[in-house]
Amino acid sequence: MKTSISRFLLAIALQAVLFGSTIASAQVDPTKVLVGVWEGTVAVNHDNERVIVIKSVKPKEDGSGWTAEGQYGLTRDRLGKMTYNVSMQGNDIIVEFVVARTSNPGRLKLVGAKKPDGQMNIVGDAGKKVNRSMTLEKVESPPLDVAGSGN
Repeated sequence: MKTSISRFLLAIALQAVLFGSTIASAQVDPTKVLVGVWEGTVAVNHDNERVIVIKSVKPKEDGSGWTAEGQYGLTRDRLGKMTYNVSMQGNDIIVEFVVARTSNPGRLKLVGAKKPDGQMNIVGDAGKKVNRSMTLEKVESPPLDVAGSGN
């Protein structure tokens, strides 16, 4: 009796692990999860709003990750074209980019299906770059036509 109960519990545990990993892998597909409009803030004293638009995510030819095309800016009416580098680290989706006008690099890690958190290097006093936290939330999926200079 103990053996059959133990086998039954082991079978349930294995199913839970397999089912859980199936759900986890389904949630981290960058080509599906990232497309949309993301709005939030970066931890600076002024002009702290940020908007990221991701219109497409495609695998890189060398298989090293994905390239996302879209826009980036302070507000929806102040967007410029942006290319994002997307990679996986374990089950985490990592989105990296560099704001061309200021050479400020950003790095975000997707936390859940709708919330990337990360940091951005901001040029501070005397040209010194400092890390600032950045938090975004998905507000549209897929993105509607978004106005801005990058269209």
